[in-house]
Amino acid sequence: MAARRLTLAAALTALALAAPAVADAKPLPVGSADGVRIEQHRTGTTIVFTRRADRLWRQVAGQTVELSCMRLSDTGVGLVTEGGFGYSFKVPKRRQPLRPGMLSPPLGDWCTVSLVFEHPRTLRFETLVAVPLTQAGAVVLDEREQAGWMSAVLAIASSVTNGARPAGYPTPARLTTGRWAKAIRRDGYRITALAAATDTPPPGRVGYWSDGAQRATVVTLSGSGRRLFIEVGPDDALSTNVARAILNLAG
Repeated sequence: MAARRLTLAAALTALALAAPAVADAKPLPVGSADGVRIEQHRTGTTIVFTRRADRLWRQVAGQTVELSCMRLSDTGVGLVTEGGFGYSFKVPKRRQPLRPGMLSPPLGDWCTVSLVFEHPRTLRFETLVAVPLTQAGAVVLDEREQAGWMSAVLAIASSVTNGARPAGYPTPARLTTGRWAKAIRRDGYRITALAAATDTPPPGRVGYWSDGAQRATVVTLSGSGRRLFIEVGPDDALSTNVARAILNLAG
């Protein structure tokens, strides 16, 4: 499996340079996520935790958090992360709109709110929410989330036949029924068997197809309606239109 991961990483790096643009995509919501709203004013920035974000507010109340914002740049072959900034501040215990310093717009294409854990020699950050501020940022965050779901399903499929000879991917019927299907549902994945690699699952689901040997495909629809896919073939030949999202899943 280590050799497979190295091969896939190299292939993804090359594929990330040529991700296609989305035409006629429906717009995604911007400015809020999971009940957290970021408002940009001429005089500064306000972060609002609505009632929908009660659980998140309990996590940040009285704690140190960091607002990190990222900016995208068009290189001519697609959007890439150009840079950004991070600003740490203490959240009051009493619930109220947060006004971190004098941060003036535009902040970037998306921002994350993270808990900051200070240790004697290190800092650790736990991202609680990512809020898109522009349509480009919304697409990046959405496709990164969908790529994570697809990568996880493909990893589970790889583990089903781990150690088998010859190694390969399970059939759609095997992965989507029985104990493996129960395990996948327990992990939160909504998976659908595909009759062919070119099929598309219903919205909100990850479709899986395999020939039962060396070829496997996972497919889903993005929030803007774009068909996203990862295809793996013999010798780990890879085809995908979410390479950049996969490479930045931890970003």
